Parts: sequence; C-alpha cells; structure tokens
Amino acid sequence: MRLSDRADCEGWPARFVGNTVLVMLACVTTAFSEEAERKEIAIISSIDHITVTHITNLLKSKGIECTVGGSIVYGGLVANHHAEAAERLLRDDVKKRAYWIKFREEDDPKLVEPRTTQVRLPIAQMLTRAGYKKGTALGRFLRSKELSAKLRAYPFVESMQIREREYLNAKYKHEIGYEVWVTLHSKANDDSKGCRYGYQVWRQGRHILFQGGSEWDKGQPQ
Repeated sequence: MRLSDRADCEGWPARFVGNTVLVMLACVTTAFSEEAERKEIAIISSIDHITVTHITNLLKSKGIECTVGGSIVYGGLVANHHAEAAERLLRDDVKKRAYWIKFREEDDPKLVEPRTTQVRLPIAQMLTRAGYKKGTALGRFLRSKELSAKLRAYPFVESMQIREREYLNAKYKHEIGYEVWVTLHSKANDDSKGCRYGYQVWRQGRHILFQGGSEWDKGQPQ
C-alpha cells in the first residue's frame, strides 16, 4: 500500500479523520537490523492511545519491539521475515477486541456499539453511585481536572455513552479502558445550553485523552 493509496480518508470512522493525525506502527524484532527489508502491514490512529498501548505491548510480548510515530498518514512496518506472523497476530487479536486498525486496502472494521446510559442527574448525585465512586476508573474520570471545568459550567449529566476497551498493559496483563462520550446540560430538563465531549480513559482512570466535541447555547444569536 503506497502513501498515495491512503490519501483519501473517506469512509473512515469520524473520530479518526478531519484534523486527526494517523500514525505509523513501526515494529522491529530484537534481531532486526537497519538494513533488513521491511514490509508495511497496517495503520492505526494517533488519538487512539488505548490501541497504541495494546498493540505495542501485544507485539512486545511476542518478542517484537514496536515504536509508534509519523505524520498525516503512515503504514505499519515490520521486518519482512516477521511480517506474516505480526499481521496474523494482529488480525486474530482485533477479532476478539474490536479496535480500529486498517490492513492495507481492506474495509474498516466494525466496532462494538457503545452502550448509552441515561443519567439525568446533577454531578454531585452521580458521584455517589457505585460505578462512579472514588477508586473506580469512571469515578476518577468524572473527578478529573480534564472534566472539572466543564462540570462547573454544565453540572447536569444528561447521558454517557460508554464502550469498554480491553487492552494489554506493560506487564502483559489485561485491563479495561473506556471510550466515553458525555452530554452535559447547564440545568435539569433544559437542553438549551450544554456540551458533548469524548474521552479515552485507561490505566484505572489515571490516563485520560480528549477526543473532541462541541458546546451549544440556543439562546445566543447566530
């Protein structure tokens, strides 16, 4: 797959296009030399840090060192004599965990639809619920500095879309991360002013990555 073949991002999931930078998955084995012939196998998104973490650790657990970098759109590179095994490993793995990775000219994978939790509670009440208490990943997220400023402006939680993401950590243990889209309103039963933002949450809620979103005020003149 040439760079020119990847230039058209039409049809990719919305959160991976526009101003998004796609990154190179550059993988080498510990015995890989600078002169070894390399083969391109896949691309992933730079804003999907859960996938970056998972793939890096998955390949490393099989003796394949992985580095990630690039600009605009790049492909994943592995030593030619390990390309088949590396691609097979990733193809088998993505069937189990449904993350976004594109192998050459294939269609985009179908991801698991997120569950939508209708909350409709002030944030103070929501934080008392079992799944959002201190010490939980989503509880840390709702108390994070990344969300606190928005919650001061929009303290009423209308809904949350949550997709669980299983990934392999640096100790080669499986953990659960989350993709979360939260809709906030300034007042209960009033959607005239609010916001909707997306985040990735992993490492038990200690790592949070902003994914984009928007705010609205229907009372403001256009």
